[in-house]
Amino acid sequence: MNDEIKIGKLKFGAEALSYRAGLKSGSLPYAELERAFMRIREAQSKMCCGTACFADCYLVLVSGGKEIAQIMMEKDDIKTALDQIAERSPETVIGKP
Repeated sequence: MNDEIKIGKLKFGAEALSYRAGLKSGSLPYAELERAFMRIREAQSKMCCGTACFADCYLVLVSGGKEIAQIMMEKDDIKTALDQIAERSPETVIGKP
C-alpha cells in the first residue's frame, strides 16, 4: 500500500491524502480525517424547451469537526475515492452519520 494512487484531484499516499479544491490545496493525514462523504448539489434551470436539473458532485472531507475541503469531482471518482479512504483509514466514518 506504499504506492501512491491518483484519483481526479486527490493523491493517496502511504500516510496522508493530498487534495486540490479550487485554488486551495492541502494534505491531510489519515489519522486526522474524521469523516468523508459525497454531497450532491442540484440546480434547476429554465431553458427554451422547459426546465432542466443540473447536479454537481463534491467529495467533502471533515477534520476537527469542520469541513476542511469540498472537492468537485465526477460521481464515479468520488465512490472510488471513498473506497480508498475506507481501505486506508478504517476509523474514518464514510457518509453522513
